[in-house]
Amino acid sequence: MVDAAGDVLATTANAERRLASLGRASRADAALVVRSVVAAIVHQGVETAQARVRDSDGAWMMITATPLLTASGPRHVAVTIGPAPMADLTDLLLSAHGLSAREQEICHQVLAGRSTSEIAATLYISAHTVQDHLKSIFAKTGIRSRRELVAHLSHTAPQD
Repeated sequence: MVDAAGDVLATTANAERRLASLGRASRADAALVVRSVVAAIVHQGVETAQARVRDSDGAWMMITATPLLTASGPRHVAVTIGPAPMADLTDLLLSAHGLSAREQEICHQVLAGRSTSEIAATLYISAHTVQDHLKSIFAKTGIRSRRELVAHLSHTAPQD
């Protein structure tokens, strides 16, 4: 739990372990991100604010802030820190590669294990168009096959 300035008021044992697992630079990044998501809650009035930060091992962590309901006094915010969901990271990675919305749809279909003909039927396009999109995806990502694409999207996080 943090106050409106982002200063920690109370933590859990699990939060302390997560913070301890961050390296010095990652911990500084996390503190900045915590202040940013808390500011979004306090100053912009949003119900939930989220941001990602890398831990010292390069894994993505999700920092989420939500306002606590209090009877009176200064506003307090609950902050959680946990691994970022894989689906969130996949979307981030697809965007980082500059894929169009349709190319991202194709990637999600490939990740679901669908064949070219199944993708074509699902998206109401021809199999030839699916193949053209895949060629464009491969060119933008530097990947040469569907198998490599699935491995890249399933097992890696975006790198700096």
